[in-house]
Amino acid sequence: FQIEQKLASFIRDSFLTAGYSRRMLGHFNFHRQYVQASISLQVGSRKSPHRWIHHFNDIALTYLLEQTTKKLPAYMICHEKLLSLKYESENGSSQLYQTLRCYLENHQNASRTAAQLFIHRSTLLYRLERISRFLKTDLSDPDELLYLLLSFRLIDMEENK
Repeated sequence: FQIEQKLASFIRDSFLTAGYSRRMLGHFNFHRQYVQASISLQVGSRKSPHRWIHHFNDIALTYLLEQTTKKLPAYMICHEKLLSLKYESENGSSQLYQTLRCYLENHQNASRTAAQLFIHRSTLLYRLERISRFLKTDLSDPDELLYLLLSFRLIDMEENK
């Protein structure tokens, strides 16, 4: 811990940047640690250029999403029906896209989601039923929920390019 603090001070005082890998035991993973540290520096410098030190754990999700879109653009990977829901919401014909996003970001807590959206809980439940029918999916399936959450992140990443 003391070495880490001294190294952080040295990096800052020298106006350098560094990438840190995860801690691993043994020397067998040394090359992988180097790769993680390099990725941390590259992705971290883009994501948070004002920081001197970039830890792999802080950029792992960004790296995962970037790797996902290397061969195909985000719109070809994310949930197809979610894109349709997004376009429908952008045209002003519904608020289902924002409702689903809020619901997922609130860990499927209906009361908290309704409060955040300033709607009645029964209105939220009605919207969720409409979303489920529109997407032709089960909003209680963990794999489907993960896919939808990743799709939201991919769409955000694409829009922020």
